[in-house]
Amino acid sequence: MLLAQLKNTHANQEWFVPTNTGLKGLSVGQSNWRDSTNNHSIAKLTSHLTFWNEMNLKSFKGENMADFGVDNELTFNINNEKDWKRAVIRLNSIQTEWENAIEEAPLKKIE
Repeated sequence: MLLAQLKNTHANQEWFVPTNTGLKGLSVGQSNWRDSTNNHSIAKLTSHLTFWNEMNLKSFKGENMADFGVDNELTFNINNEKDWKRAVIRLNSIQTEWENAIEEAPLKKIE
């Protein structure tokens, strides 16, 4: 069930649009668009999700997080086309790593 949900948020179209579909073909300009409120842009949310998914994956894998310290606001930065493309590729990679980690994890670890 957990693995199915991870795949649905990543690449499988079920009852909402997965990240791969939602981000496909967006330019940096489109990804940085914001309405007139304080809402974050797609680019900022993508960067933020990538960062925290990677940190949580490292923790799940038992990697040392003792020296971890970050300003949450710094996790939202996408400044140009190169950063945007890198963030989309990285998020895809992290989501795939999560799926693999859950598939390979002993049941006791994911209960």
